Amino acid sequence: HYHFDSVAQHLSFDNNTRHLSARENALLHALAINLNRVVNSNQLLTDIWGNNSYYNLRSMNVYISKLRLYLADDRRIEISSVRGVGYCLRINT
Repeated sequence: HYHFDSVAQHLSFDNNTRHLSARENALLHALAINLNRVVNSNQLLTDIWGNNSYYNLRSMNVYISKLRLYLADDRRIEISSVRGVGYCLRINT
């Protein structure tokens, strides 16, 4: 069971706490408040990186990969890609 504290920028699982970078935190927060809904990539880029350039898109893809690794301990949680649209944080039951 994960605990995400966006104010302290911590993600915890089984007494292991990971401090998130500002962008990791902002990205996970944006996905979490839109749980089970697709969040538009351009909106994420504009809100978190300041613009939606190709280089920022590549950077965001790296951050998404990191978050997927951080959340890998619970197979019910997934960040899925919706090609050409954005990302969706899902909790499968």
